[in-house]
Amino acid sequence: MGAKSEAFARQALIVARQNIARLHPDMAAELLDVESDLAALDALRPRLARLTSLHEKSDDSSVALGSDVMVFTLSIYGVLKALGAGAGLDELKAQMSSRFNRGPRATPTPPANG
Repeated sequence: MGAKSEAFARQALIVARQNIARLHPDMAAELLDVESDLAALDALRPRLARLTSLHEKSDDSSVALGSDVMVFTLSIYGVLKALGAGAGLDELKAQMSSRFNRGPRATPTPPANG
């Protein structure tokens, strides 16, 4: 429920509460349930805000940690490349270089005339 819908709903509930005697008995009974739902939603919101904040912080931490690992391992890869052949690291360098190998690019097929 967006902000405008929520404002509408809150106002409608206020008006319904003020005019409860005019409502059908079933609607009057349901009004209590809906007011309870709104109270539960209000109670849930601070928890959702904390969870959202925690999720954002954990994402930030994940990105920062991954960046630290990648920067360091790229430095290692650079050192291995600089050592050149014959250092006994050829197999390891080949495995690591697969990270940077790009497959052949697909050539676009021209549209069929028809």
